[in-house]
Amino acid sequence: MPRKNLSKAMELAPQLDELMKPMDVGIGIGVPLLTDDQEMMGVIYRFNSMEHWGESVDQMLENESFANLINSANEFGTLRNSRLMTVV
Repeated sequence: MPRKNLSKAMELAPQLDELMKPMDVGIGIGVPLLTDDQEMMGVIYRFNSMEHWGESVDQMLENESFANLINSANEFGTLRNSRLMTVV
């Protein structure tokens, strides 16, 4: 995401947080300070378990407000990659 769009994208964070609260999903947002890629922003979703992840993602996919929020975010940047990490 171009740095000039960062503040616009951050304005969406409270909406995302409110959408995730009923699902008990925490969020975190970060930008790199020391890296070659200064046009990146990361959104971290925190799930309680793999089962919780599956249930939450199903709810997210069915939620029109979430879809609208993602569409708004797509105006500021492009999703380049995604990953799932778990503690073992």
